[in-house]
Amino acid sequence: MSYSFFRSTKHQPKSAPQGSYICEAPEVAEILFKFSDLKTKLNLLKTNDSWKDIFLNYIERIEPNDLNEIAIEAACGGHRDLVFELIQEGANNLNLIAGDAACGGHRDLVFELIQEGANNLNLIAGDAACGGHRDLVFELIQEGANNLNLIAGDAACGGHRDLVFELIQEGANDLNVIACGAAYGGHRDLVFELIQEGADDLNVMIRRAKKNGHFILVEELKNHRGDTAKVIPF
Repeated sequence: MSYSFFRSTKHQPKSAPQGSYICEAPEVAEILFKFSDLKTKLNLLKTNDSWKDIFLNYIERIEPNDLNEIAIEAACGGHRDLVFELIQEGANNLNLIAGDAACGGHRDLVFELIQEGANNLNLIAGDAACGGHRDLVFELIQEGANNLNLIAGDAACGGHRDLVFELIQEGANDLNVIACGAAYGGHRDLVFELIQEGADDLNVMIRRAKKNGHFILVEELKNHRGDTAKVIPF
């Protein structure tokens, strides 16, 4: 099964990188929008809230294949009007869009998207858990999200220890899945706490930590594994 914490990226808090700027001249904004690639557009939207208005002004110029990715980024930032304009233009991956709204903690937007047709409550709750939005997680569980192991794994990926153990108390019981989420997120203390609780699939934890570049954790897990575990090639 593919768990959402295995996705290659999770959104980080918005912060403008060195050298970022706010463009207030419409003609300059139009040139930048016209000639920038998708990655640049997403970075502009992520680091500068004023760019949501530029996206709205030039929405008809967005390539159809880019609509979902931009809608996902807009949802994470809580830009409701832009999200629904993009949906009107053809963005249709409502579950991923709602998931990123949940990751950003935008409850009202999440439930609007559910009303629009987003129906993978486990994915959406998992993204809320990765963002550490406890109340939203449990509201989605009340609405029908029931894969507590996936949700706890995403909470672990985000490093939200208290939420992880609250979900374990609620019934999440696959400690290996949860520990793998923590390993993928690079949360060393949480990984070893879950190992103390009974998680024992060190080979998979090592692979997940390695996949996301947490090489110090990889070495610590290898040392913990010692020579007793069967070695599975990476």
